[in-house]
Amino acid sequence: NDGRLFLSTIQQISGVKVPTVLENAISVLSATESSIAPGHFDLSSLSVWGAGKHRSGGWWKELALLLESDGYIVLSKSGAYDLTPKAYRLLDDPLSSSPTVRVTCAMESEDKKMLKKEIATVPDPQHLFRKLDPHIQRLFGLLV
Repeated sequence: NDGRLFLSTIQQISGVKVPTVLENAISVLSATESSIAPGHFDLSSLSVWGAGKHRSGGWWKELALLLESDGYIVLSKSGAYDLTPKAYRLLDDPLSSSPTVRVTCAMESEDKKMLKKEIATVPDPQHLFRKLDPHIQRLFGLLV
């Protein structure tokens, strides 16, 4: 999702000691030359480089405002963005990026028609299992 992508971009560019101003984040997301002073880290080596080409700079600016109003980022007096603990929790949560499966309930009605109703959407257990350490996967296999 684009919100997670923007937050990850802020996290990555702050990790290489580049100012996390909006223009730098948009430059990384759109894979364009930025106004960063020469001698800084090569931003094109970041995993998020160009990952936001599908959106305009204006769109990313609006998303930044939304993320700020929702408490995921704060704008410092210098104009740089900082992630909040709420943003770090989102980025660290494996469930928030996991594929999901729909849980449905099927029943036969009085007139013998099958009725299906979606009752929940939950994280895909197979995806979560693959994220476990291989030793834990093996132990789990022995227990089941």
